[in-house]
Amino acid sequence: MRLAPEPVLRALIPILAGVTATIPFQNGAPGMLGLVCLVPFVLLLHAERESPRGSFRVGYWFGVGFFAALLYWIALLVDSEIPIRGLTGIGWIVLSLVLGLVYALAAFLSCLLRRFLPGPVALAFAWVALDYGRSLGPLGFPWGSIGYVLADYPTLIQIARFGGVALVSFAVVLTNALVAESMLALVQRRNRRVLGCLAGAILVVAVLGIDGVTRIRTGLPESPRSMRVAAVQPNILAEEKWTPAFKTKSIDILTELTAAAAADAGAEGDAFDLAVWPETSVPVYVRQEYSYYKRLSEFVRENDISLLFGFPNAEYDQDRADYVYYNAGLLLAPDGSEAGEYRKMHLVPFGERLPLEDKFEWIANLDLGQANFAPGTEAKVMGTAGTGYFGTTICFEAIFPAVCRPFVTNGAEYLVNLTNDAWFGMTAAPSQHADMARFRAIELGVPFVRAANTGISFVCDAFGRILSKVPLGESGVAVATISPSRSTTFYRSHGEWFPRSVLAGTLLLGALAAWRGRKL
Repeated sequence: MRLAPEPVLRALIPILAGVTATIPFQNGAPGMLGLVCLVPFVLLLHAERESPRGSFRVGYWFGVGFFAALLYWIALLVDSEIPIRGLTGIGWIVLSLVLGLVYALAAFLSCLLRRFLPGPVALAFAWVALDYGRSLGPLGFPWGSIGYVLADYPTLIQIARFGGVALVSFAVVLTNALVAESMLALVQRRNRRVLGCLAGAILVVAVLGIDGVTRIRTGLPESPRSMRVAAVQPNILAEEKWTPAFKTKSIDILTELTAAAAADAGAEGDAFDLAVWPETSVPVYVRQEYSYYKRLSEFVRENDISLLFGFPNAEYDQDRADYVYYNAGLLLAPDGSEAGEYRKMHLVPFGERLPLEDKFEWIANLDLGQANFAPGTEAKVMGTAGTGYFGTTICFEAIFPAVCRPFVTNGAEYLVNLTNDAWFGMTAAPSQHADMARFRAIELGVPFVRAANTGISFVCDAFGRILSKVPLGESGVAVATISPSRSTTFYRSHGEWFPRSVLAGTLLLGALAAWRGRKL
């Protein structure tokens, strides 16, 4: 049997390590595997510990494998009626190859940082720094930060209230590195180091757990009021939603689900105050097509509820002599009047808007089938007498902590997310997306309501614990009572202080190590 050439193996083995690292992100896999999923990668890095160039190579191919396996669902989007049909397979490959550079640089910097820091700490610093770096700018994409693997274990992730998901990621990478170091020490028969590294890994997890249990048991200051909210999940397929025949049908499904849930809640003496429908759940320009607007106004009056729904908004711009389009959410009060509108600020690159098209005319002239939405400009807080005050995010805005935080600092008592994950089908993407949203509740210390077209819709408390949920691929309504917190969190007050500090420290120490290396 002939073995593959060495250059192939030197790429293939790290790629397999990257694929292995995504197992906790896949459907049905226990997130606790995240505490050991990076061990193969750390062992490969150890073999290159004296070579920044070798570490870069291992990190790159690991990153390619990691992102290819994490984002495999991008290639499957071709089966749906999406704006850039036919380009998704190519986009998946290109994105994986580009994002591989993230962990190539992390591995390279960790090799340099080992001159100042213990190996496990150096890797945790470099990993978090580059993970934060990939979230920045118009093409920022923080999907799949390693801390999210623990989303189903609220007692282990309450430290997010201090430093966000980045602090949880730091702890996860540190734990993996310590486990890997203990395995290396075991092979080298260095028993004291084995025990020391294992004790360190156990200590990190214990600190997470003790902090989480203490936080949850202590609870939050009682709120003088509570709200009953309902996240409605119609489960309408992507290829059906935008057909002319389904315009009315979509609204029929949503109103029937909401009215039935409202009737059941009313019969139990626990009527809900706010119903939330998903992103573009009303697939019409309601302000221009008045019959739909009138129907929705009558619906909320008949059921005596407030309603927040997603819709494509069109507004005529006198200067452009043309319409400007927004991906928006509209709040109707129980009397049928408008109580506020939110316009999505962080648009999906290439899907909703081409990056930098407002700066370069040649980009604006490209036609990839994108929606060409205009970005909103305000983190608007909305509410009616019964709903309290909330901030609305749309689609993947919920994966950006820095996008969600201004709503709460502006006075939001809880957060709402409208999304349409029908494009993802039954892949792992909907659960990955939902897990990231739950972290915003912990970071900011507020409840979170998520309405997704095909799932996963849920209501969670300020600890990220699910209070009510509709599974993926089903229709239904998640109803729960939430109590806005009167306390704050360190993250809410200070924002991205932790990843920024880690990024700055990593770059500074990396530059110093490179300079010292040149002098030597």
